[in-house]
Amino acid sequence: MNFRHFMNQRFRWVAYGGNILSLGVTFFFVPALLFNAILLISLAGCAFSTSLRIITGGILIAKLIADFLLISKYTALYKCSYLLKYFIPLFIVHPMLSLFVAIKGNLFSFTWKDTRYSKGGAQ
Repeated sequence: MNFRHFMNQRFRWVAYGGNILSLGVTFFFVPALLFNAILLISLAGCAFSTSLRIITGGILIAKLIADFLLISKYTALYKCSYLLKYFIPLFIVHPMLSLFVAIKGNLFSFTWKDTRYSKGGAQ
């Protein structure tokens, strides 16, 4: 699997997720996506406000700790703790990646496993 295949698979999940997601799952993903969007906007605003830097820094540290505790628990459970070495790089990339995937998967066409997907469905 290459990176393009990986990304197109994520786009497909987003594009068709609305058809299969339960209300409970939706109540998890929508706030998480909004949190990532607000976090990125706050990071951009840090260039203009010292107080915003302090607040955003605190939120990032709290998120880092919470995410690490959750992920370390599950990597230990599934005996793949060696993957924790990727935690920091992915922690940095994930907010941007999740927004990109959500937007592209819902608004643009893409191809996955030789099937062309568009906003209207598979073609």
